[in-house]
Amino acid sequence: IAYSTSNMSTTTEEDIKELLDTFYEADENNDGQISMKEFRKYMGKRDYSEDDIEAWFKILDMDQSGAISEDEIRKSLQVNDDFHPKVVDIASSVNQVISETEVPLNRKIAMVNIVKQAFEKCDTNKDIAKFVKSKLDSRLDKLWHVCMVKGQYWAFYSHEPGYSFVFKYKQIIFIMFRTPMM
Repeated sequence: IAYSTSNMSTTTEEDIKELLDTFYEADENNDGQISMKEFRKYMGKRDYSEDDIEAWFKILDMDQSGAISEDEIRKSLQVNDDFHPKVVDIASSVNQVISETEVPLNRKIAMVNIVKQAFEKCDTNKDIAKFVKSKLDSRLDKLWHVCMVKGQYWAFYSHEPGYSFVFKYKQIIFIMFRTPMM
């Protein structure tokens, strides 16, 4: 994570992806923030001195909350949230829309609301995925697939036109798509 921000004009997209992946690796409890304990452990494994660790933490914890967020990492790298391709707002609760294929607005809102309900009712990511799939199958017909991802990913899949929606909510990327019924 410790990285000089003075050369941002020469920082490539790959550099930024690598640094964001490093953020996710250091965030051991997957809460979307790096505590001082997590930061100290991560940086200590890379032979940084305690003084360097504290100095970097102070620089990266811009709001001085005691934790480093992904937004703070992006700000330190001078990268805004539109780094992902085709980012569009559809609701204030969704961090980012990453990919969509002619999905009607009412369907997007229904999908986001199902995810929000899952976070309210479920305790584990496994239960969240199961809840979301079950609700999508019952409300928007059968054969939905739900993937939850944290960090960088690559995906290739076939879906029914108008039934693929990828967005980020609470530090988790949701890949939801429906396959055609045969």
